[in-house]
Amino acid sequence: MKREKHFFDSPAKTIVSILCAIPLLLIFIAGITFIVNMIAKKTSIGANDAKNYAFADAGIHAAEAHAVHTEFEFEDGHFAYEVSFFANNTEYEYVVKASDGTILEREAFILPQTQTTNDTANTTGTDIPFDTSSYIDVDFDD
Repeated sequence: MKREKHFFDSPAKTIVSILCAIPLLLIFIAGITFIVNMIAKKTSIGANDAKNYAFADAGIHAAEAHAVHTEFEFEDGHFAYEVSFFANNTEYEYVVKASDGTILEREAFILPQTQTTNDTANTTGTDIPFDTSSYIDVDFDD
């Protein structure tokens, strides 16, 4: 005769069954999320094209851009590349849709000019670093 397991016969068995099922469910959800992310990344325009879309929108040549950073993420219901870079005394931040290169968001922050000092203690003319809290926020409107 078969012996059947009754997982929910008592409150204690119910709690133990639920506590065992929760980690399995979390592992399953994490696996699905990973797979969806990998598929989206493989079918996307790619990080290099996302950078090129951002450079073109900003009117910047790739050689002029410094400290370029690209990150693949899920934002506002879309898979997108967040692209940030510095060029021409301005910091640019873009969100580029990963499926087709549409610019979803763009911001530019004009950086303050660096100043040189004429102190006798500093005769080399070394630039004085500025606090980045003095950025000027420039919003582009479509």
